[in-house]
Amino acid sequence: MRAISIILCLCCWLYIGKGAARAQADAGTALLAGREVVDMRWLDRETLVVVYREAGEAGVLLAQAGQGTTELSVPRSLERCGGDPQQFRLTLAPLGNSLALVERGESVLSASRLSVFRISHDGVEAASTYRLPMEFWPDEVCWDEAGANLFMSARPFLQPKQPVSLAMFRLADSEFVPLLDRTELDLIDGLAFLPRSGELAVLCRSHAGSYPALPLVVLINPDGNRSRVLLGDAAGAELQLLDSGELLLRTRNGKLEDWLLPASGTEFRQLDAGAELGWGCQLSRNAAWLALPSETGLLLQPGEGGETLEAELQARLFRFNHDGSLLAVLTAGTNQLQIIELPVQAE
Repeated sequence: MRAISIILCLCCWLYIGKGAARAQADAGTALLAGREVVDMRWLDRETLVVVYREAGEAGVLLAQAGQGTTELSVPRSLERCGGDPQQFRLTLAPLGNSLALVERGESVLSASRLSVFRISHDGVEAASTYRLPMEFWPDEVCWDEAGANLFMSARPFLQPKQPVSLAMFRLADSEFVPLLDRTELDLIDGLAFLPRSGELAVLCRSHAGSYPALPLVVLINPDGNRSRVLLGDAAGAELQLLDSGELLLRTRNGKLEDWLLPASGTEFRQLDAGAELGWGCQLSRNAAWLALPSETGLLLQPGEGGETLEAELQARLFRFNHDGSLLAVLTAGTNQLQIIELPVQAE
């Protein structure tokens, strides 16, 4: 295994280095100091969108390899909502082009509000604002792949009379669309949109009116509202959607177990200990590169064999761009943003 620092000197752009590059490192570190990064996604091949909170306000910036960062002007309706994440839920779409702000009501007797913003190189613009039904208290939120539809679950136990447990906001006509009621699906703990199938994976504790002892993973077809159970006995479960479309599931039923739903698959399969794909990893959309956290940093494995690279970075968040040629890394502790250029994989 070869340390990636050798390659960085030849073909990678980083914030770190000597001389002029060191100045870039200082600027980058200062830029994110005191800021809590909510998420980051690639808007195009070379442009990264970063959404952050700072001192009770929300902000958006663009980062480009070799060109530094640009702070975008944001509407005041977004800027003022960078406070308590339980009250102001910010969710960035997978393609970085849409940002949802769910502002919960001050109590269960007041309506929550949904605002959607469009992001481009030109700035951030308000696209739609919608007052949610008072009985629908939003909890889990996720976008579809294109940033056109936003899925929301209702927080359990707060509104006993709420009929809807899962809904969709359609940006094209600013329409709130109920999908399933509590008799069909309830007590939702997680959502993940599967881009290949167009279906929604739901982690819940009630399906078809039954309340099993352990949670379930249910697959929902938003078009026909059909549902089927993918996996039962999902105790202590968490969902992680990879950029490539695979879905990881981690359960804690006496011991840690990891499961994988392939991008075009129909069933979960349990992962063996030491499997390449595992919890906390990231796979580029074209499966050209796999990034794995390790004790010493990030291991970068090419998809079609070849030499494994190592980046001595303790990453808190990392994202591949659309073709797997760049990897954005937000470091833990120093809160420094770095962009690594990866060798092109032969076809």
